[in-house]
Amino acid sequence: MRLMEGAAQRLDDRAERLVRALPLLVERRRGQLAEAAARLRHPGQQMGDAARQIGQLGERLAVAAGRAVTEAGTRFGSVAKLLESYSYQDVLRRGYTLVRDSAGTPVTDPAVLTAGVEFEVEFRDRATIGAVVTREAGKAAPPAAQSRPAAKRKRSGPPKPKSEQGSLF
Repeated sequence: MRLMEGAAQRLDDRAERLVRALPLLVERRRGQLAEAAARLRHPGQQMGDAARQIGQLGERLAVAAGRAVTEAGTRFGSVAKLLESYSYQDVLRRGYTLVRDSAGTPVTDPAVLTAGVEFEVEFRDRATIGAVVTREAGKAAPPAAQSRPAAKRKRSGPPKPKSEQGSLF
């Protein structure tokens, strides 16, 4: 019996604790809920903060987009200059010419131009003239009238005085 009395007493003690534990648990949870609620911001305040962040991001985007457009323009200008430097027209401006056959294809080998073949020569500013081959490639041109070099003129004026200094050579 004593064993029963001890077990009954423990059961009563546990029941009493259980009755007191529920209100304590509820009170503790209510405190935690109040703390969490105090940390929450009002939805209007959250919307205002989000609107400010969006505004700041929009400003940063505008600056970045402007910078990207500027850099793209600079790269485009560099590429355009490079393309112009590769252009055959730049070579023509320096005094060279472009020879095209009657089909408009550039001639790179003079052997293709045989006597009687028509071709076109392009100069700077796209000025062109038509021409006809009169001799085969590799054949010498007929000799032109050669002129004699002009004779050297003697210097007029008084003769140069002789130097008393001797030659070092």
